[in-house]
Amino acid sequence: MLAITFLFFNPTGTTFRSIPNILLRKYFHVLAIVMFAPVIIVRPDLMSLSFGVAISALVLIELIKYGRVPPLSQPLSTYMDAFLDGRDSGIVTLTHIYLLVGCSIPVFLTFFYDSGERSTYLHPLSAFSGLLTIGVGDSMASYVGIKYGKTKWFSTSKSLEGTIGGIVSCFIAGAMLLLCVTNQTTTSIQLIRLLIGSSISGLLEASTNQIDNIVLPILFF
Repeated sequence: MLAITFLFFNPTGTTFRSIPNILLRKYFHVLAIVMFAPVIIVRPDLMSLSFGVAISALVLIELIKYGRVPPLSQPLSTYMDAFLDGRDSGIVTLTHIYLLVGCSIPVFLTFFYDSGERSTYLHPLSAFSGLLTIGVGDSMASYVGIKYGKTKWFSTSKSLEGTIGGIVSCFIAGAMLLLCVTNQTTTSIQLIRLLIGSSISGLLEASTNQIDNIVLPILFF
Protein backbone atom coordinates (compact mmCIF):
# COMPACT_ATOMS: atom_id res chain seq x y z
CA MET A 1 0.00 0.00 0.00
CA LEU A 2 2.76 2.45 0.91
CA ALA A 3 4.79 1.47 -2.16
CA ILE A 4 1.81 2.21 -4.43
CA THR A 5 1.36 5.56 -2.70
CA PHE A 6 4.94 6.70 -3.24
CA LEU A 7 5.03 5.44 -6.84
CA PHE A 8 1.78 6.89 -8.11
CA PHE A 9 0.80 9.68 -5.70
CA ASN A 10 3.00 12.60 -6.73
CA PRO A 11 1.66 15.79 -5.12
CA THR A 12 3.80 17.96 -7.40
CA GLY A 13 2.51 16.38 -10.60
CA THR A 14 -0.01 17.95 -12.94
CA THR A 15 -2.72 15.44 -11.97
CA PHE A 16 -2.91 16.73 -8.40
CA ARG A 17 -1.95 20.36 -9.02
CA SER A 18 -5.58 21.55 -9.10
CA ILE A 19 -6.50 19.81 -5.83
CA PRO A 20 -6.31 21.99 -2.69
CA ASN A 21 -3.41 21.08 -0.44
CA ILE A 22 -5.70 20.37 2.50
CA LEU A 23 -7.52 17.69 0.49
CA LEU A 24 -4.22 16.14 -0.63
CA ARG A 25 -3.31 15.80 3.03
CA LYS A 26 -6.61 14.04 3.75
CA TYR A 27 -5.60 11.30 1.33
CA PHE A 28 -3.29 9.97 4.02
CA HIS A 29 -6.17 10.03 6.51
CA VAL A 30 -8.15 7.75 4.18
CA LEU A 31 -5.05 5.61 3.66
CA ALA A 32 -4.82 5.19 7.43
CA ILE A 33 -8.35 3.75 7.51
CA VAL A 34 -7.61 1.24 4.76
CA MET A 35 -4.34 0.12 6.33
CA PHE A 36 -5.18 0.12 10.05
CA ALA A 37 -8.87 -0.74 10.49
CA PRO A 38 -8.76 -4.40 9.30
CA VAL A 39 -5.73 -5.17 11.48
CA ILE A 40 -7.26 -3.52 14.57
CA ILE A 41 -10.32 -5.74 14.11
CA VAL A 42 -8.38 -8.99 13.64
CA ARG A 43 -5.11 -8.46 15.58
CA PRO A 44 -5.15 -5.35 17.79
CA ASP A 45 -2.04 -6.56 19.61
CA LEU A 46 -0.12 -6.69 16.33
CA MET A 47 -1.44 -3.23 15.39
CA SER A 48 -0.22 -1.85 18.70
CA LEU A 49 3.28 -3.15 18.02
CA SER A 50 3.14 -1.90 14.42
CA PHE A 51 2.21 1.60 15.57
CA GLY A 52 5.25 1.69 17.84
CA VAL A 53 7.54 0.63 14.99
CA ALA A 54 5.97 3.09 12.54
CA ILE A 55 6.25 6.04 14.92
CA SER A 56 9.92 5.18 15.47
CA ALA A 57 10.43 5.05 11.69
CA LEU A 58 8.87 8.48 11.20
CA VAL A 59 11.05 9.95 13.92
CA LEU A 60 14.08 8.40 12.18
CA ILE A 61 13.01 9.99 8.89
CA GLU A 62 12.79 13.39 10.55
CA LEU A 63 16.26 12.90 12.02
CA ILE A 64 17.58 12.10 8.53
CA LYS A 65 15.97 15.27 7.18
CA TYR A 66 17.15 17.40 10.09
CA GLY A 67 20.70 16.06 9.83
CA ARG A 68 20.63 16.43 6.02
CA VAL A 69 21.93 12.88 5.67
CA PRO A 70 22.69 12.08 2.01
CA PRO A 71 21.30 10.69 -0.21
CA LEU A 72 17.86 10.41 1.44
CA SER A 73 17.35 13.79 3.06
CA GLN A 74 16.73 15.81 -0.11
CA PRO A 75 14.18 13.44 -1.76
CA LEU A 76 12.33 13.06 1.55
CA SER A 77 12.20 16.83 2.07
CA THR A 78 11.01 17.45 -1.48
CA TYR A 79 8.18 14.94 -1.19
CA MET A 80 7.01 15.87 2.29
CA ASP A 81 7.26 19.64 1.83
CA ALA A 82 4.39 19.41 -0.65
CA PHE A 83 2.02 18.62 2.21
CA LEU A 84 3.11 21.29 4.69
CA ASP A 85 0.57 23.64 6.23
CA GLY A 86 0.75 26.58 8.61
CA ARG A 87 1.48 24.33 11.59
CA ASP A 88 4.77 23.14 10.08
CA SER A 89 7.84 25.32 9.74
CA GLY A 90 11.55 24.80 9.42
CA ILE A 91 13.22 21.47 8.67
CA VAL A 92 11.22 19.24 11.03
CA THR A 93 7.71 18.19 9.94
CA LEU A 94 5.40 16.99 12.71
CA THR A 95 1.83 16.77 11.43
CA HIS A 96 2.31 13.33 9.86
CA ILE A 97 3.67 12.08 13.19
CA TYR A 98 0.65 13.63 14.92
CA LEU A 99 -1.61 11.69 12.53
CA LEU A 100 0.02 8.37 13.37
CA VAL A 101 0.11 9.15 17.10
CA GLY A 102 -3.56 10.15 17.01
CA CYS A 103 -4.48 6.82 15.43
CA SER A 104 -2.32 4.83 17.85
CA ILE A 105 -3.19 6.45 21.20
CA PRO A 106 -6.72 4.91 21.34
CA VAL A 107 -5.25 1.47 20.60
CA PHE A 108 -2.68 1.87 23.39
CA LEU A 109 -5.33 3.14 25.81
CA THR A 110 -7.63 0.24 24.95
CA PHE A 111 -4.92 -2.23 25.98
CA PHE A 112 -4.38 -0.27 29.19
CA TYR A 113 -8.07 -0.36 30.09
CA ASP A 114 -8.42 -4.01 29.03
CA SER A 115 -5.71 -4.96 31.51
CA GLY A 116 -8.00 -4.35 34.48
CA GLU A 117 -11.58 -3.94 35.58
CA ARG A 118 -11.75 -0.60 33.78
CA SER A 119 -12.58 -2.49 30.55
CA THR A 120 -16.30 -2.29 31.44
CA TYR A 121 -16.18 1.43 30.61
CA LEU A 122 -14.89 0.88 27.09
CA HIS A 123 -17.06 1.34 24.01
CA PRO A 124 -16.63 -1.35 21.33
CA LEU A 125 -15.21 1.34 19.05
CA SER A 126 -12.74 2.80 21.56
CA ALA A 127 -9.71 1.45 19.69
CA PHE A 128 -11.01 3.01 16.46
CA SER A 129 -11.36 6.52 17.92
CA GLY A 130 -8.46 7.88 15.88
CA LEU A 131 -9.61 6.38 12.59
CA LEU A 132 -13.18 7.60 13.02
CA THR A 133 -12.40 11.16 14.10
CA ILE A 134 -9.35 11.81 11.93
CA GLY A 135 -9.75 9.40 9.04
CA VAL A 136 -13.48 9.86 8.53
CA GLY A 137 -14.84 12.87 10.42
CA ASP A 138 -12.00 15.35 9.89
CA SER A 139 -11.52 14.33 6.26
CA MET A 140 -15.20 14.62 5.36
CA ALA A 141 -15.49 17.92 7.24
CA SER A 142 -12.70 19.34 5.08
CA TYR A 143 -14.16 17.96 1.85
CA VAL A 144 -17.73 19.07 2.49
CA GLY A 145 -16.54 22.43 3.82
CA ILE A 146 -14.46 23.14 0.71
CA LYS A 147 -17.10 21.93 -1.75
CA TYR A 148 -20.30 23.14 -0.12
CA GLY A 149 -19.38 25.26 2.89
CA LYS A 150 -21.03 28.71 2.91
CA THR A 151 -21.99 29.38 6.53
CA LYS A 152 -18.83 30.11 8.50
CA TRP A 153 -18.38 29.48 12.20
CA PHE A 154 -18.03 32.98 13.69
CA SER A 155 -14.83 34.44 12.18
CA THR A 156 -13.08 31.15 11.39
CA SER A 157 -12.47 29.40 8.08
CA LYS A 158 -14.49 26.37 9.22
CA SER A 159 -18.05 26.03 7.93
CA LEU A 160 -21.26 24.76 9.49
CA GLU A 161 -21.84 22.49 6.49
CA GLY A 162 -18.39 20.94 6.89
CA THR A 163 -18.96 20.31 10.59
CA ILE A 164 -22.31 18.63 9.94
CA GLY A 165 -20.74 16.52 7.18
CA GLY A 166 -17.97 15.42 9.52
CA ILE A 167 -20.34 14.52 12.36
CA VAL A 168 -22.77 12.60 10.13
CA SER A 169 -20.01 10.70 8.31
CA CYS A 170 -18.26 9.82 11.57
CA PHE A 171 -21.52 8.48 13.03
CA ILE A 172 -22.45 6.47 9.92
CA ALA A 173 -18.97 4.96 9.59
CA GLY A 174 -18.96 4.17 13.31
CA ALA A 175 -22.38 2.51 13.12
CA MET A 176 -21.24 0.34 10.21
CA LEU A 177 -18.03 -0.57 12.02
CA LEU A 178 -20.01 -1.31 15.17
CA LEU A 179 -21.93 -4.01 13.30
CA CYS A 180 -18.63 -5.63 12.32
CA VAL A 181 -17.01 -5.66 15.75
CA THR A 182 -20.12 -6.60 17.76
CA ASN A 183 -21.45 -9.27 15.36
CA GLN A 184 -24.70 -7.34 14.80
CA THR A 185 -25.56 -7.12 18.51
CA THR A 186 -25.47 -3.32 18.53
CA THR A 187 -27.50 -1.67 21.28
CA SER A 188 -29.22 1.70 21.31
CA ILE A 189 -26.98 2.86 24.16
CA GLN A 190 -23.89 2.17 22.05
CA LEU A 191 -25.35 4.18 19.17
CA ILE A 192 -26.25 7.07 21.48
CA ARG A 193 -22.72 7.14 22.88
CA LEU A 194 -21.39 7.04 19.33
CA LEU A 195 -23.60 9.97 18.32
CA ILE A 196 -22.54 12.02 21.35
CA GLY A 197 -18.86 11.31 20.71
CA SER A 198 -19.19 12.16 17.00
CA SER A 199 -21.01 15.41 17.75
CA ILE A 200 -18.66 16.67 20.46
CA SER A 201 -15.53 15.80 18.49
CA GLY A 202 -16.99 17.44 15.38
CA LEU A 203 -17.75 20.65 17.25
CA LEU A 204 -14.28 20.65 18.77
CA GLU A 205 -12.70 20.20 15.33
CA ALA A 206 -14.55 23.30 14.16
CA SER A 207 -13.46 25.46 17.08
CA THR A 208 -10.02 24.32 18.27
CA ASN A 209 -6.66 25.74 17.24
CA GLN A 210 -4.86 22.79 18.82
CA ILE A 211 -3.42 19.79 16.96
CA ASP A 212 -6.73 18.10 16.17
CA ASN A 213 -4.99 14.90 15.04
CA ILE A 214 -4.21 14.24 18.70
CA VAL A 215 -6.98 16.10 20.55
CA LEU A 216 -9.95 14.60 18.70
CA PRO A 217 -9.08 10.89 19.15
CA ILE A 218 -8.46 11.35 22.90
CA LEU A 219 -11.76 13.22 23.37
CA PHE A 220 -13.68 10.63 21.33
CA PHE A 221 -12.08 7.80 23.29
